[in-house]
Amino acid sequence: MNADGEDPIKATESYEGTVSRSEWIPEVEESKKPIVGKTIFSSLEEAYEFYNNYARCAGFSVRKCSCKYASESKMDDSSSEMEDELNLKKNRLIVWKRFLCAGEGNIDQKAQKKKGQLKRRRGETRDNCPVVMIVAFQKSISKYIVKKFIEVHSHDLATPRKKHLLNSHRRVTKTQRSLQDDFQASNIKMTQTMAVLSAQLGGYENIGCIEKDLTNYERDKRQKSKGRDAQMLYEHFEEMKELHLTYEYEVKVDEENSLLNYFWADHITQSTEKLGAIAHRDEFIRPFNDCVWNSQMSEDFEDSWEKLMTENGMSSSQRSKSMNAFFRSYISKCNSFIDFIVRFDRALARQRHNELAANHETISSKPKLKMSCEMEKVMGETYTRRIFYKFQNELFEGLDYVAEGERENDDIYVHNVFKVASLEENDYD
Repeated sequence: MNADGEDPIKATESYEGTVSRSEWIPEVEESKKPIVGKTIFSSLEEAYEFYNNYARCAGFSVRKCSCKYASESKMDDSSSEMEDELNLKKNRLIVWKRFLCAGEGNIDQKAQKKKGQLKRRRGETRDNCPVVMIVAFQKSISKYIVKKFIEVHSHDLATPRKKHLLNSHRRVTKTQRSLQDDFQASNIKMTQTMAVLSAQLGGYENIGCIEKDLTNYERDKRQKSKGRDAQMLYEHFEEMKELHLTYEYEVKVDEENSLLNYFWADHITQSTEKLGAIAHRDEFIRPFNDCVWNSQMSEDFEDSWEKLMTENGMSSSQRSKSMNAFFRSYISKCNSFIDFIVRFDRALARQRHNELAANHETISSKPKLKMSCEMEKVMGETYTRRIFYKFQNELFEGLDYVAEGERENDDIYVHNVFKVASLEENDYD
């Protein structure tokens, strides 16, 4: 029994001179093994899928390797229907191809000796494993046939519990990519994405990929959008404008047509009562445009924005800090332009929904009152429930305090406020 409590694949010992070499022969059903001269494939993709399925049963990973093309002469028009099936590349037919065990070959020593090149610490996975399947194109039947097959490995094979971790048996499906896109836009961590997939599919071993594969998918997405971020942002704005006629945006570029800054507002933002009531005033529009378009540094924008909000009675520094903390949970400095827009809009949608729910609760129900005073009743009809109960607690705690006044002179009268409990404790002492 091995460390996993499973029966090992049968192994034999061979000796080359004075060196002992272990050999592992996988125990796989004969129907799943390729047979030289008999197993036939319509395409190289079909050959790879067959061999990869065999490799999963055996417990190793497959790597595609070298191939050989036919002469450069182009095929006649009658063969055009066969091009996809025959795997033509630049009108040249692949006449044979090798599929190897991932352990074939050895480490590139020349690459390791390059000076000044930083490399990640990775374990060595290659040890000259001889396992291979070679397929060749047979012209008489216009299909590929197995020409060579070696099944004896020079290394240990993966046990059934670990087969889902092998490289060639992992792939991120279209559904998983779509789910990851939605989760990433909602700022859901990768570990939580994997937990959801595990719950849906009945275990991590059934997902078909690991967390690293999703991370690589995100990396590849960033690479594809590199250099096109501003154009993608513009296309997003145009798409939103087509969907919502009241959607507005403005993009500012420099002399070299590079993006400097941008501004956008959806129909809900534009219909905000407070902003709409003062937006027509020149004393607001001029400093607003100056704040948005002429702020060179983030600190300049924040100072100008805070001043603008304070002068128009629209915000406070405390509210700004609260808003910053809220949006910080959705966006980060690492986001691309388009990621920032999508994440920001989702955060804004959530905030609007929460405000709508709070408003609905306020209108459709009445709060529980602790006192029969008019102030408590009026505030219960004005505030949202969360704010009202905060006010109610402060009002109720205020009953524990008393004020004592004393005149210092003809012009000054001083009130000293004490908590009732504190007074009683002092009297007792």
